[in-house]
Amino acid sequence: MSKSKNAQIRYAVFFVMLVTVFSFLLGNVFAASPAHADMGPKPSVTVDFANLPDVQCYGTLLSKHESTGPSAVWDGKEETKYCFGLYTDEADKAAWQAFVDHADPDGYHFLQTLWDLRKNAELSWGYYPPSSFKIALYFPDSGTFVSSGIYESYAFHSYFSVDMSGVNIDVTSSTPQISAKRSYDHTWEIVSLIARIIATVLIELGLAWLFKLRKKYQILTILIANIITQVALNVSLYLVNYFGGAFIPMLIYIPSELAVFVIEAIAYTAIFVPRENNDAPLYANASPVSSGYCALYAFCANAISFALGIALSFLLPGMF
Repeated sequence: MSKSKNAQIRYAVFFVMLVTVFSFLLGNVFAASPAHADMGPKPSVTVDFANLPDVQCYGTLLSKHESTGPSAVWDGKEETKYCFGLYTDEADKAAWQAFVDHADPDGYHFLQTLWDLRKNAELSWGYYPPSSFKIALYFPDSGTFVSSGIYESYAFHSYFSVDMSGVNIDVTSSTPQISAKRSYDHTWEIVSLIARIIATVLIELGLAWLFKLRKKYQILTILIANIITQVALNVSLYLVNYFGGAFIPMLIYIPSELAVFVIEAIAYTAIFVPRENNDAPLYANASPVSSGYCALYAFCANAISFALGIALSFLLPGMF
């Protein structure tokens, strides 16, 4: 067997192993959290409030289940009080304690996540929100709770609007006092989709520079490949997210993201690696690279954008 054939076999084995490892790692991370590779969107529930009284008010989503993602009911231990010390302001601590002590008539649970609605009349649960929930408000001045009926997330990013006109905030009642309407924000979804695509492209181009893939044709290839794959991926997921509901998109993220990795690795290999009949790459005057190097670059680019996507999902919920 020729040296060239041996090299091809080694590259093929390396590529298959890399794809297998990438799939395994991504599958395990996906099973443990709602985060997705690249700058893919994370599930969220956003509720905005109109005509909210100008008084101190805290809001949350009470969950049907005792945990969702990293959020869970308080375990009663002193060392985990105030959500491991996340809440340090005395007013926030008092609100946290009030929600912990409050018994919802439908048995829904406070998962230690709350928003100060006087600062911003919106709550946005951007990392693994409860799928079945009640909207609950607490008014410290009167010590009363106001809550809604039971709602379900209807899309990957579910938006609701609540009009507080006529709601009596001085009385706690076991019956729903507020109602919410679906208000899906298509404009914001398009803006966040474009932002994710741009962020992913910039990350991959930056990593290409570190991998010394700096020739104009290499940068152009990476740019075009990412624009095509990211637009196709994000647009398809956007449509599936909305029309498929809250859970169906999760079933296709792993194969979709894996397909992006494979397509990019194959594209880079086809263009960057020298041809068999000569030692020159597809474009002249370029430093030759191996197929394994191309696959490694594609793997690292997806892995890094995945990690940054997780971080940004906390800083910019609903966008990443």
